[in-house]
Amino acid sequence: MKPRHDPMERLIEAALRERGLDFVGENHPLNVAKLDFYLPQLDLYIEVKRMHSPRIAEQMARGANVIAIQGEGAVRAFVEMLLQRQVKFDGDRI
Repeated sequence: MKPRHDPMERLIEAALRERGLDFVGENHPLNVAKLDFYLPQLDLYIEVKRMHSPRIAEQMARGANVIAIQGEGAVRAFVEMLLQRQVKFDGDRI
């Protein structure tokens, strides 16, 4: 998997790894919806957005089970829920 440049995606990726959840990135053959993350064991996609865009509706239609996480606060909350601890977001670094 290539390194992620988006700091919010890096936070989600780190939390998924820390939690021990198997996932693949958007360019992996198993990720047929081509969203940011696919968790094969759960048949679940995750799409991370900094802000709303017209493209989000098209992306959500690609998969049946999609979690859309929009904005830094939502990313922080999702990571906290996933890890059951508080996480600070500093913009460019995990």
